[in-house]
Amino acid sequence: MEPPRGPDRLLNASWPKYPRAVKLAPEPIEVEVRLVWDDGEEWCRGRPDRWTQRHVSVKLWHPRVAPVQGVWVAPDDVRRV
Repeated sequence: MEPPRGPDRLLNASWPKYPRAVKLAPEPIEVEVRLVWDDGEEWCRGRPDRWTQRHVSVKLWHPRVAPVQGVWVAPDDVRRV
């Protein structure tokens, strides 16, 4: 097993201006999130814990994102499982 090497640059990251001001979701659901890298894209499972109309925070573990345990992306990059 390869050790985490991250963080790599996530090309489709989309952060709100004040991310900590976005309230936590009452009950996170299971989703897939699209992660776009300079060498391609992939869909990974995660749980959104905060969102606005333009941004979604998805908690996940991925070696290219580690040690951070989540990403902010646009809603179009998230789909229910």
